[in-house]
Amino acid sequence: MSNSVALKRLHKEMKDIAKEPLVGISLEPRNPDMPFEWTAVIDGPEGSPYEEGRLYVYQHTKTSAHSFCSEVSINIPNDYPFSPPVMRFVTKIYHCNVNRLGNICLDILKSKWVTGDALSLCLHSDIRWSPALSLQKVLLSLSSLLTDCNTNDPLDSQIAKHYKQNKQEHDEVARKMTREFALPKSKPQPIASTEPPVKQADKKTSAKGNTAQPKETISLDSDDEKEEDRPHSPARKKQKKVDKTPIEID
Repeated sequence: MSNSVALKRLHKEMKDIAKEPLVGISLEPRNPDMPFEWTAVIDGPEGSPYEEGRLYVYQHTKTSAHSFCSEVSINIPNDYPFSPPVMRFVTKIYHCNVNRLGNICLDILKSKWVTGDALSLCLHSDIRWSPALSLQKVLLSLSSLLTDCNTNDPLDSQIAKHYKQNKQEHDEVARKMTREFALPKSKPQPIASTEPPVKQADKKTSAKGNTAQPKETISLDSDDEKEEDRPHSPARKKQKKVDKTPIEID
């Protein structure tokens, strides 16, 4: 019975997400037919030390035992929405409300009926998970937590102390870890060749070898050759006759 209630609720949330997707947060089920496992990625909020980073969270139920994955993985309990998912960061993050294992101290993820887990060590607020909440609202709250950490209810007391004593230095450490672990990895682009592409037909021609073509013989005699320069021309004969005439010397 509880499984069918969870399916009905999750299908409704799927429609809401498709209708109004969140800005800076991707959220979708791995299998829409059985939406008990979701993936999500949170972009680092603008103005925070985690800006330009992509933060991956691992979410699971208390009864599941999945290992960390490379994206936000949300495992939904069978009695959802009456029980909340448990969220963990996969991405290493310097935040006082996140410990080294990735556990997150967020009040709305704490169930009223659960005690003795990691979150019970940090949550002192009366705010708890409610069936009125949704996956979208949880991720929005988590995104807000990245901008405004709760140093009065930390999961890592040393980071909270660092934040209070020297916020500028704290933010620089957070930025450094974001650059190291949360920036998207870009693939190297191939170097473009400066030579023009060789056509297939040109390749076949070059493979057969270059056949020497007979060169045209260029005549040095132009069509504008003077008539008197020709040996059998009338002008040439007339010149020879003139040459035979004796020259008188005074």
